[in-house]
Amino acid sequence: MSNDLIINIYGQEAWHTDARIVGSVLALQALKDAITRAMSYGYAELPAKEPEAGEEALFASDGEGYKLAITCLGDWDDKRWVLHHPEYAIVKEH
Repeated sequence: MSNDLIINIYGQEAWHTDARIVGSVLALQALKDAITRAMSYGYAELPAKEPEAGEEALFASDGEGYKLAITCLGDWDDKRWVLHHPEYAIVKEH
């Protein structure tokens, strides 16, 4: 596989346990850039475009491609936090 955008994101196994992000240098740089976009615009995806449009796909270390959605919310008083329960993920199209 020639794509170097390899990143695994491991969520918490239970409350108060660690989460981990493990990735190649290029994937971590792409994640950093996507986080910057989310902070500026409220939302970003990685890859930002479909791979057919010229951007490389994001892969887990098992070779499967996936899209990563990043949403930037406000502090504790931001009412949108109720949509993001810590026990599970609610998938909503943006």
